[in-house]
Amino acid sequence: MTDQFGFTPFARDILADMVVSLSMFYLNTIKVNTGITELELFVAFDKEFGDILAEKLQKYGLSRGACLIMAIGVSRLYLSIETNK
Repeated sequence: MTDQFGFTPFARDILADMVVSLSMFYLNTIKVNTGITELELFVAFDKEFGDILAEKLQKYGLSRGACLIMAIGVSRLYLSIETNK
């Protein structure tokens, strides 16, 4: 899946303290599971970070699913920025 969501600076800032751990988890997960589907990736992020993300982001009115989508998207964005440096 390509990043279909544009994240505002505010959205990126909310996860700034987690971006490295989210991105490393994303990178390791897709390396270990080369054929991973979006659903499997979503489930993996939920198992690893779901409670933390929900606690951190639900105060902004986001559902658990939205929190996970945001975390995966921000991870991809961070990795694409780091790759292009």
